Amino acid sequence: MPLQLKKPNFSFKNKKKRNRREGRVVFYTTGGDIGVTFRAIENIAFSNSNGYRVTLKFGSGAWYFKLWDSAGVQVGSTLARPSLAVLSAVVNANAVMQDYLTMTVESGVTTITGSSTLNFAEATPFRGGL
Repeated sequence: MPLQLKKPNFSFKNKKKRNRREGRVVFYTTGGDIGVTFRAIENIAFSNSNGYRVTLKFGSGAWYFKLWDSAGVQVGSTLARPSLAVLSAVVNANAVMQDYLTMTVESGVTTITGSSTLNFAEATPFRGGL
């Protein structure tokens, strides 16, 4: 039988390297399912999303959306539309918002829980940005 040399399995892993996660804001339906997701992109991707907040509210027959930076200054203008699906299309097509986030509404969702007032103090912060 010939002699066989086993090569050790060397694998070097950078144990200090952190996985980068994108910042997200998620609003849920009353049943606990995901209703609306805002995903941070470009200007606020990853850790840059920390401190940014989103407000989403229904009132007077329309859905309202605002984006806030970490200092409490509104980014872009307040967007309002009669349905979540139309609001999503408007947010995603908005020239300012295209550099900050994308909005996704799950199929058939018309209401969400946890909607806030339109001020910075009650806005929902982005989570997960590393």
